[in-house]
Amino acid sequence: MSVISDASPLIFLSKIEELSLIKDLFKGPYYIPSIVYHEVLDSTLSEEEKIYLKDELKLWKVKPVKIQPPLKGAGSLADWSVFELAHSIHPTVVLADDKFLRNILATRGLLTLGTLGLLNLAASKKIRSKEKIIELADLLVEKFNLWIDAPTYSKFLKSLK
Repeated sequence: MSVISDASPLIFLSKIEELSLIKDLFKGPYYIPSIVYHEVLDSTLSEEEKIYLKDELKLWKVKPVKIQPPLKGAGSLADWSVFELAHSIHPTVVLADDKFLRNILATRGLLTLGTLGLLNLAASKKIRSKEKIIELADLLVEKFNLWIDAPTYSKFLKSLK
């Protein structure tokens, strides 16, 4: 069950020290475009968070990806690197929160999961309790600024019951 990830699920899961969920849910191999890897480590994470993240990403294969975004201003270079890597590897799942990226991946029939989707899957597979998942999701929204609209968050909470 191969996995490619964009930056935000990795950053958010590292904030709550739950990056191991990815390995608990998917056997791998795990891939990350080099531009995304550097984006994650150059983010506003504390040094302690970066050390944790580097340690958790040791099993991930960092892949250089040559890209030429088809439309100027549409998506970031990181988005297009995830798209190109996914197009060449055909992973089981692509981890991404960005709506633009999820939409372009869907045009190729690629399965995507965002941070909340990963938490939901962890609850459904009983890797974490539903109560723990709600606690983690609330923490992401309230403390770490995971932006999600109210109807989507409500739907997420209902899916856990």
